[in-house]
Amino acid sequence: MVVSRLPYYSHKRAIRGCVFRHNEMNEFHEREKTNMYGTVARIRVKMGMESQFRQIIKEQTRPFEAGQVPGFVASYGYRMDADPNEYYLAVVFASKEAYWANAQNPEQDARYRQWLPLLEGEPEWHDGEIVDVYALRQPGQS
Repeated sequence: MVVSRLPYYSHKRAIRGCVFRHNEMNEFHEREKTNMYGTVARIRVKMGMESQFRQIIKEQTRPFEAGQVPGFVASYGYRMDADPNEYYLAVVFASKEAYWANAQNPEQDARYRQWLPLLEGEPEWHDGEIVDVYALRQPGQS
C-alpha cells in the first residue's frame, strides 16, 4: 500500500490566514531553536477541478481544526497569481515524529487519495526541519 506523505492542508482558512493550535504556536516564541518539521508542496489542480478540490479540502479540515491530529500546528495554502491551478502548501507539525506519524496514518492516506483524481499528477514534496520562525507576537508579549 502506498501511504500519503501529505500532512494536511487547510485551504478553508489558509486563504484567509492561518490554521493553528494556539499553545503550540506560543511555544516556539519562547524557544531559540525549534524542532518543528513540515513540508512545502507544489500541487497542480486539473483545469476545471478547483471548486471540487476546495470542497474536499473544506470537508477534510474538521479533525485538524479540532486538534484531533497529534502534533499538527499550522497549514498555509497559496494559490499562485500567475497560475490559479498551481498551489503551494506549507504544513507545520510540532516534530518530525508527529509529521511522519500523520503521514503513515491510514486516515491521512484516505484524505490524500480523494485529491488525486483532481490533480495533474503527484505533488512535489520538500520536507524538512523548521529552523527559523518569525511571527507577530501577541499584545503584551516581550
